[in-house]
Amino acid sequence: MKFKVNLNWHICKPNRFRTLFDYKTKPKKEKDFNIEGKYHRSFYQCDLCNHICAYHGFKTNNLYDEDYLNLTYKDMSGISKRFNQIISLPISKSDNKNRAQRVDKFLGKKFNILDVGCGTGVFLYEMKKKGHNVKGLDLDKRYANFLLGKKIKVFVKELNKITTKKKFNLITFNKVLEHIQDPLQQLKDAKKFLTKNGIIYIEVP
Repeated sequence: MKFKVNLNWHICKPNRFRTLFDYKTKPKKEKDFNIEGKYHRSFYQCDLCNHICAYHGFKTNNLYDEDYLNLTYKDMSGISKRFNQIISLPISKSDNKNRAQRVDKFLGKKFNILDVGCGTGVFLYEMKKKGHNVKGLDLDKRYANFLLGKKIKVFVKELNKITTKKKFNLITFNKVLEHIQDPLQQLKDAKKFLTKNGIIYIEVP
């Protein structure tokens, strides 16, 4: 696969971008996710607004298969350990607790919430404690099984394939869209499950 970067789509001028990093091989500390094809990643930064763009020259089709969870948490006990570590953090050191507090304050009332790509479910756990009706969505059933023990239901299927009678006042994408092949289509799918005045919350790195 030839690695070709096109910065013309960006609001900044292409000639303003400078190369920050250029990896032609996997960095030593990066976990091996069995990436298909020749490894190549580059990062560019606009010298005017400091916006950073990342590009990759490998296939990502199988990046989030079961090996991703295996390499990150190893097994169910690893998920539980990580969950407990996060919820034990004080709010001053927890982006999840701060996110939940910020979103809850903005909403001002109790909402039906769907968190897409919920993972270990810390955000849903915190929002549930605040009185919201929460559900998650993740393609790995092990997250769903874990969160079932926290009395949180998780859809284990693609967003456009879920079936539910109730729509959601709030659908969240917490550091998820940057991992999706077609983020625009994902947002269009999400809109179908929103109430009339529903909200989509997006957070990216």
